[in-house]
Amino acid sequence: MAFRKFLEQYPNDSICELINGEIVEMDATRAHKSIQYALMRKFDQECDRVQLDYIIGNDIKIRTLTTKGDEHCFTANRWFFC
Repeated sequence: MAFRKFLEQYPNDSICELINGEIVEMDATRAHKSIQYALMRKFDQECDRVQLDYIIGNDIKIRTLTTKGDEHCFTANRWFFC
């Protein structure tokens, strides 16, 4: 499943991972919440620093690649792996 299609289909009120092309609900961990909080703070600080009039909320979405080329996806409420 492609990143865009996953974003369109994941359940709004849950934490999910994409495993072998299927959406699987997961339990949140303290580590996830700590990373979520740290990222939201850093994005907010950067927006202030460069004077962007952005609001950082719980609907932020980030897509990254690992050194192995695996795609990892993050939303402020959810972690999921593509």
